[in-house]
Amino acid sequence: MNTLLSLQEHAIRSAQENRWKDAITANLSILDQEGQDISALNRLGFCYIQTANPKKAKDAYERVVKIDKYNPIAKKYLNLLGLA
Repeated sequence: MNTLLSLQEHAIRSAQENRWKDAITANLSILDQEGQDISALNRLGFCYIQTANPKKAKDAYERVVKIDKYNPIAKKYLNLLGLA
């Protein structure tokens, strides 16, 4: 089993290298272990934007807002997606 820290590092490194599908997989693995990990949800939303999947991005950011209604990252991207 991957530790959360190694999964976080993998998710971030994959995104930095534009390997969006790998980043999505890593963030989903984090969420399997910690379903309310705001950082993973924000990263996941961004990955979905990068892979032209605005519906899934919206879902991820809306999950963030349910946990932290003032989260600036989620609110920013929901606004950019025209969904806030």
